[in-house]
Parts: sequence; C-alpha cells; structure tokens
Amino acid sequence: MKDSPEVRQVMANPDDYVMKPQRNGGGNNFFGSAIADAIASLPQWELSMYTIQAFIRSQPRPTWVVTPRSSVEPRLINGIPELGVFGAFLRDRTKEEPLLNVAAGHLVRTKDVGNMGGGVCCGAAVLDSPLLE
Repeated sequence: MKDSPEVRQVMANPDDYVMKPQRNGGGNNFFGSAIADAIASLPQWELSMYTIQAFIRSQPRPTWVVTPRSSVEPRLINGIPELGVFGAFLRDRTKEEPLLNVAAGHLVRTKDVGNMGGGVCCGAAVLDSPLLE
C-alpha cells in the first residue's frame, strides 16, 4: 500500500493533501511534509485509520462570528467555510456489494483562515449556513 501510485502522488506533492484520522473532534490532522513523515513512519495497521483528501484552498471572506458565550463579543474573522457531507455505509463482508451507501446529511462550518485543525466541538469553528448568491 505504501508503494501504491496514489501514495507516491501524495509523497511527491504533500502540500496538496491533508491526512485525517477517521474520527470526530478535529485536530490530529497531518499537513505538508508531516504527511510524508507519517506515511514513512507509521505501521500499515495505523495508516489504515486515516484518509487522505485533496487540500481545498477556499477564498477567505470577511465573516462575523457570533458565539453563544455571552462574554465573547461578535468578532470579524477572515473566514473559510467548509461543507461537510455525511455518509452512511453498511456492508456484509460476505457480499461484494454494500447494503447501504448513501449521503446522509450535511454541515457547514466556518473557521479562521489560519486555523488548520479543530472544529466546532473544540471551539475552533462555528456552525454556519450556506450563502447562496
């Protein structure tokens, strides 16, 4: 697996990807040269707990952030919105075709352009709504 064409592509262009663990909570992501280091050093069984995705470079926009904490005033950030699509997948190992493989919802969150990791739960991003222009 470490010698697959896909992994060679990631190793050759690590700044174009993000390596994320398959769990919620934000953080623990690898970016840039740290991806190549992780692929080279982690055992195969541990690598199987990560996914590698293309790093999408969105255009930041001025964004007012309002949090539920009364002590924090609304603030203006250089915001990057992210659309997350949830999926549901269910498979019987004895069958080739999955029993279920569907899109199951979505979430829009916005975080400051300088925040490379972290999400809504840890306070690094806020829930948002899409702006349809």
